[in-house]
Amino acid sequence: MNSKHLVTLLGLTSVIALNPVLPVKAEPVIYIETGGKDSLNFDPNVLAVLERIGLSLASVENTDTPAQGYDYAFDILPPSYDPNIRGTDWVFSYDGETDNYEAISGTTELTGSVFFNVDQTKLNLPPVFEIGDFSAFFEVNTDPNIPEPYFVFVRDTANTGLPVFSTVAPGLPNVDLVNNTWILEPLGILLTKELSDFLIAAGATEPVEGLQLAVARGDRTFTPFAASVPEPTNLVGIFSIAGLGLIMKLKKSV
Repeated sequence: MNSKHLVTLLGLTSVIALNPVLPVKAEPVIYIETGGKDSLNFDPNVLAVLERIGLSLASVENTDTPAQGYDYAFDILPPSYDPNIRGTDWVFSYDGETDNYEAISGTTELTGSVFFNVDQTKLNLPPVFEIGDFSAFFEVNTDPNIPEPYFVFVRDTANTGLPVFSTVAPGLPNVDLVNNTWILEPLGILLTKELSDFLIAAGATEPVEGLQLAVARGDRTFTPFAASVPEPTNLVGIFSIAGLGLIMKLKKSV
């Protein structure tokens, strides 16, 4: 990360601004997610496919109020600086002038579960199959034939430990720097190869990889990262991540 970023992030911008000789150039600001929710609607056609292989939707544990037009919602946990307590630590950079969004590190931790009744004549699973307490994370794209810089997956931490969903986004979040919120919709929620292989191993007669189980909307709150950490050493860790080239850049097309 260059020195201009460091100056801005360490809160020295105001000192520079006092000198009328030096021009002040806007720089991206690093933020950390602090809360929000994911709202979703299930696709009845894909639910029918799951029922055909032995999983029928039983219930959804709502942990937040769904956004208008959606049936279910999962709450997002706030950051936690206790390693024994789950907490969101998704860190990103955003430039309000250029609309550049950079995912840097971390995960978004959600609460709530989806429960399926299991036809045990078709699947070797317990009578009720749960996936939930989801954890969203990103992986760097190493395929030069795919134009995306990274992929976002959602891990089931309540049961299987597997990445059960991948997401397809229409573009960048709609960021509101006045209220420190962003909205992104519609998000496609696709079933992963890992989940499909898990179900095949349990007796499923057809794969479900790539099926779009739901359409979702993401709502987030965030705060400047430097204002949220208890110790300055945490900033060093973020700078090191950036220096290793793990910042994935997305730019809105003009």
